[in-house]
Amino acid sequence: LDLLTEHYSDISLMLLDLVMPTMTGEELLQRVQGNSLLSSVPVVVMTSEDSQEMETHCLELGASDFIRKPFEPNILPHRVRGLIRLREADSALAAIERDSITGLYNKEAFLHYAKAFRAAHQDKELVAVMAEMADFEYLEDRYGPQAVKALLRHAGQLLLSPGELSIPGYLGEGRFVSLNISAPQLDSRWLASVTEESIRNSPIPGVRVKYGVYDKIPPQRDLAHIYRSIAGKLSTIRDSFDEDLVVFGAEEERLILRRHQLASDMESSLANGDFHVVYQPKHYASSGKLCGAEALVRWTHPTLGPVSPGEFIPLFEENGLINQLDSFVHIRVYRTMRAWLESGLPAVPVSANFSRRDLLDNSYISYLVGIRRDRPNEVPAHMLRAELTESMLTENYQQLSENMRRLNEVGYAIELDDFGAGYSNLAALAELPLDTIKLDMSLVRTLDTKEPVVRHCIELAHDLGLCVVAEGVETQEQLDKLRALGCDKVQGYYFSRPLPADEFIAYLKDHAARGMIA
Repeated sequence: LDLLTEHYSDISLMLLDLVMPTMTGEELLQRVQGNSLLSSVPVVVMTSEDSQEMETHCLELGASDFIRKPFEPNILPHRVRGLIRLREADSALAAIERDSITGLYNKEAFLHYAKAFRAAHQDKELVAVMAEMADFEYLEDRYGPQAVKALLRHAGQLLLSPGELSIPGYLGEGRFVSLNISAPQLDSRWLASVTEESIRNSPIPGVRVKYGVYDKIPPQRDLAHIYRSIAGKLSTIRDSFDEDLVVFGAEEERLILRRHQLASDMESSLANGDFHVVYQPKHYASSGKLCGAEALVRWTHPTLGPVSPGEFIPLFEENGLINQLDSFVHIRVYRTMRAWLESGLPAVPVSANFSRRDLLDNSYISYLVGIRRDRPNEVPAHMLRAELTESMLTENYQQLSENMRRLNEVGYAIELDDFGAGYSNLAALAELPLDTIKLDMSLVRTLDTKEPVVRHCIELAHDLGLCVVAEGVETQEQLDKLRALGCDKVQGYYFSRPLPADEFIAYLKDHAARGMIA
């Protein structure tokens, strides 16, 4: 049977005697019909048994014809030629529609038949499955082309056959797909068992298989988009040794498509002015006087509307564009502050966020340093502040600290943001040219239970000569506790939400008129 499977495309017809030494012809017929590669080969059963029941049984098992022995010598060639012509016509179609190694539908044919399958089962819930062999591109170099072909034939029969009601396909590069009627066996346990069986009996040992499953396909959703979404989702676990399965549905796909749209529109939105800077005020905890602001970036997408920074900033980081976004903010803040000062408006120091990529870009730091050295009087040095997140300090510490010093030397005050959110590098507090630490808002939210932690953070910072700002202050109770603990400055919705530039100007003027600017 293995030999037949390997050469299935060369076989035009099988003549099968029901009486054979190793297994009966009936058993072989059953196994041939259960083989996805051999099931399309015509089988002519020959037997001396004169039984209508046996003929019916063999035809039910998939035989193409049934001939009783002895037979007329002139009859057999004619019947065989007819079946061979049908087989050749089928083979010609299969050569166009099917992958030559696995015998499964190729991409174009799979999508065609999958659409027909979907139309025929409109009343059923459908599940799309994709199976991807890990590190497939290296298998041929290591094991040779024949072993890889054997592996693909093996996988084509095992990986995507949870039942008769499915359409399987092979996309190439070790990637299999199927469209199935939803069934209890189509779950993670079934996939795990199939994977285990495929690994155990595989012609190439130890091949790992990653599965992507799209559950309950929406009726209106294009199947090509569905499988592209599965491929995208599979890419998130491709390098993981702990995850072999990802399951998602319409809502997850919507989020994936949204992420793709946002990622593709980032640069054009920067160029088209869809980003803007807002300013969240900072106040002294003791007096309530306005003492500064943090510049934050906002994105109003032309079709999706406002996008949360928690959504788009990680996308900029993942796509290597965070320095472009930061540069936009830094330049906008500098020009805005220069305009305020030139027009005689009251002004306070403004801090802007710096990413790891910014601080590892020596040329960008040189650009910022050059602006300060070439035009020192445009914006006073104490008005510009750089915020860095604490998590940035875990790698490339020497280069980061050197560029922080370069900024500090030309007047940038350095603030360490999100202090206390995770691992705290206490040595950095003493070694780096810091001016301020900003307590993470998670500490402020849990002041009732973490008051001793907050107290010690404030005391440590003061012992090192650092100012302390608390983020996320929203209530009078939080402000009172922070004031009692000796916190220097606060920032949060208790005083103000982040304000567009024109509203922040009005905020500045109002506080100046009341003598509430420090």
